[in-house]
Amino acid sequence: PSATPPATRTRPTPSAPAVRTSRTTTRVATWVLAAAVVGASLYGLLAETPYRSLPEATVVSARAQDACSIAVAALLILLVRPAVGSTAAHLTRLGLLAYLLYSYLIYVTGVPMNRVFLLYVLIVGLSGAGLLGGLRGLLDDPPTTTASPRLVRTTGWVLVVTAVLFAGLWLSTLVPYALGGSPPS
Repeated sequence: PSATPPATRTRPTPSAPAVRTSRTTTRVATWVLAAAVVGASLYGLLAETPYRSLPEATVVSARAQDACSIAVAALLILLVRPAVGSTAAHLTRLGLLAYLLYSYLIYVTGVPMNRVFLLYVLIVGLSGAGLLGGLRGLLDDPPTTTASPRLVRTTGWVLVVTAVLFAGLWLSTLVPYALGGSPPS
């Protein structure tokens, strides 16, 4: 009797039009995202009081972040050009989207509402959707790696320790206040 080959899981290969549509959608969404980031950042840099009622140090930090965000928008545009399709470019794009998501979530929740609030919301939505879509793509088709298991383990532990230290830092400030202490300065 002949042995039947073991069942293997195969992924359906996407058709060319579906891949083209996905890339086109990504490109268009990135251009819209970049335009929103540049618009919001220019408002923050050029308006007289874009961050009203915030301490001066926070305003300086927000304006520095606005300048950095313009550079991030330019990088995103460069990374979605048709000629750029490497794994490194994709991972860099995901990192930039994570930066925008984190940064503009702070603007949405921690900055007094201003004239570009809806741009902040648009940036959060587009960067979050792009990040989730990109991560989903990584799960569906993970990149190959040449990293040694030791490097992977060490990197993982560095990230875990960093997360624990940051959590401890925040909790050391917030828990005393939550238990009736004086507000954090």
